[in-house]
Amino acid sequence: MWNNPLRVAFFRHPVTIFRIDPVFSPRPNVQALWSGRMLKRIAILLLFLIILVVMLVFTRLNPGMVRIDLAFGTVDSSIPLAFTVTFVFGWLFGLLCTSIFAARLMNERRNLRKQLRNSETEVHTLRNLPIVDAD
Repeated sequence: MWNNPLRVAFFRHPVTIFRIDPVFSPRPNVQALWSGRMLKRIAILLLFLIILVVMLVFTRLNPGMVRIDLAFGTVDSSIPLAFTVTFVFGWLFGLLCTSIFAARLMNERRNLRKQLRNSETEVHTLRNLPIVDAD
């Protein structure tokens, strides 16, 4: 693959230049292409496309208007817009609840790491104590 490396000086620093064999062509790693991260991205993309298609079909089938009675007033809106806004608010609420749960887990992880560090320090100090005879 590497034919006769060329050693040159670049601003008085030695540099090695490798000539690449023109026949050599790197093959893509198929296993890396279909790793879990890529499959997750494809699944998320497909999920968004399915939601988009369902929303478009729903919009096409329900062109009517709806009156939404809020505590402080009423709003006239199209049915698809009302459902889209409700969906977005529900998604944001779910994201908020999940982030609270994740913050609690991270706090618990931090506390457990601190306890582990303290326990390891205690074990290390106990191992270094001199042995006292019971005589």
